[in-house]
Amino acid sequence: MTGSVAAFRAADIASKLTQEGVSVRVILTSAACRFISPLTFESLTGNPAGYDMWDNGGSKAFPHLDAARNADVALIAPATADFIAKMAGGIGDDLLSSAILAVKGPVLVAPAMNTAMLENEITQENLARLRGRGVEIIASEDGHLACGETGQGRLASVECITGVVRHWLERLTSWKGRKVLVTAGPTREPMDAVRHISNPSSGRMGYAVARAAARRGANVILVSGPAELPVPPGVQLVRVVTAAQMRRAVIDWFPGSDLMVMTAAVSDYRPVETVSTKNKDKEWTVKLEKIPNIIEAVMKDHQGQVVVGFAAEAGEPDAEGERKLRERGLDLVVANDISREEFGFISENNKATLIFADGRKEKTDLIPKGQLAEMILNAIEPKLINIGS
Repeated sequence: MTGSVAAFRAADIASKLTQEGVSVRVILTSAACRFISPLTFESLTGNPAGYDMWDNGGSKAFPHLDAARNADVALIAPATADFIAKMAGGIGDDLLSSAILAVKGPVLVAPAMNTAMLENEITQENLARLRGRGVEIIASEDGHLACGETGQGRLASVECITGVVRHWLERLTSWKGRKVLVTAGPTREPMDAVRHISNPSSGRMGYAVARAAARRGANVILVSGPAELPVPPGVQLVRVVTAAQMRRAVIDWFPGSDLMVMTAAVSDYRPVETVSTKNKDKEWTVKLEKIPNIIEAVMKDHQGQVVVGFAAEAGEPDAEGERKLRERGLDLVVANDISREEFGFISENNKATLIFADGRKEKTDLIPKGQLAEMILNAIEPKLINIGS
């Protein structure tokens, strides 16, 4: 918890979760200790409460790493604007901020602050950045604030926050034993020793899906083209470069999978001939050939797996998404317009239409790709549950 007058509600949260059988370990910032004593949390949870980066009780262990390694879910409640900024900037200058940097599981943030501070552009940008990284923001409430004003910024109710924590604890094992195959990023088709045909896909969407599936307890294989992104915790990465390499990897891993999510922007064309050295001709005519579609290839050996495809189009994508869904026998297609800068290939956000096999459509607002990943997995979860039942 961080330094906020809402600290007394943090004690209630810790108490209620402990009563429900959850093992709760509390870390306080120095500012939080001015509002409530660490001893209060030790009494409520039965576990030591950390607050000093340099006081580990004589243990040789690193307290911030121990806390992170033992946490299934991390909750910051209340979360001040200052600490949210620290998280967004990757700052680790005390016990709590250092521990959060090392947490591999889900991170939940419950903001509490004055309305003006919450609505400040910088605070909103920091919250958006955290959402894009897969952090769940538990929205604050509208009501009476400690400063005497009324507005948005009041810490979410104890019932709401504990409910979100319980949801995540249940979700951590909801996909246990399931095998998920995800493709991500672009592919590159060489023209000569130094040039290639590709596209600007960042891989963010696929990495977000892989992270979300791993957090639900699934065994995740991520087949990725060239992408400069950290490997999500608990995910097995298979690196590829060309469409042929991605095709081979998908064919190898698909039979043992329960779910495949094809977010990769696979090149549609490749040079018929490749120059082995660096081409220095004044003129160069390159003949291209169509690359066979990967989903069409693996669907020939479809054995009941749930398959999600993407339709990335320049312009209105829904019609093409419907065609792909119908002709390839997919369970869900996520259609999006990649020609728009605010939610194109390299953006941290996306805006899409989820097209279902039963004819339903669900359009999203402009949201972080991490949030869209959760929506996709929630949408296909009922079908996944039925596999093997």
